[in-house]
Amino acid sequence: DDAANQLVDQVVDALKTQKGFDPMHVGKHTTELDRKIGLVTFKGKLIIKDATVTGLSRAARVGDAKIHNENGDFVATLELGDSDVKMHSNIELIVGLIQSHLTLDVDIGKLQIMFSAGLAAEGPSVKDFHIDEFEAVRIHVHGLGPLDPFIDIIGDAIITLANSQVREMISTMMRPIIESEVKKFLQNTTPAPAF
Repeated sequence: DDAANQLVDQVVDALKTQKGFDPMHVGKHTTELDRKIGLVTFKGKLIIKDATVTGLSRAARVGDAKIHNENGDFVATLELGDSDVKMHSNIELIVGLIQSHLTLDVDIGKLQIMFSAGLAAEGPSVKDFHIDEFEAVRIHVHGLGPLDPFIDIIGDAIITLANSQVREMISTMMRPIIESEVKKFLQNTTPAPAF
């Protein structure tokens, strides 16, 4: 639908101009480790430092946005995708007496976002907002060497970070932008778009 695509394109354009959207800096994150590998149980921690997500400003609408009108409210599903969305970080792996400083590169993949909006007394507002969990995540750890068995532990910690902290940061930034763009779109579209 042309109106849906226009709205989504406005949201994407507004996101690209936001300070802190690209690059997006993620705070320090520590994960306690307690994992059995073979017959040995390893305890320690993984510290993710200086994590930066890049490539978000190159995101674009993928395919047509779909909007379904339900009693004056509408639900939109959009997919933002760019193969260049990545996260880079320095990490510290501490297991027993072993302390290793590593670098990490993560290919995040695409973002699928659903939001619903409706007309309230004060005007259009976002009622629901959801970013799907990251699915197509590829992790590259540099400097593991003999610590190669820990790749699964590191991978699990990174996916947990991406699916919690990174998604939350993107949500915090996107929700007010979507709300603002929905208001502008509905105010500037005459006659009102038929969703």
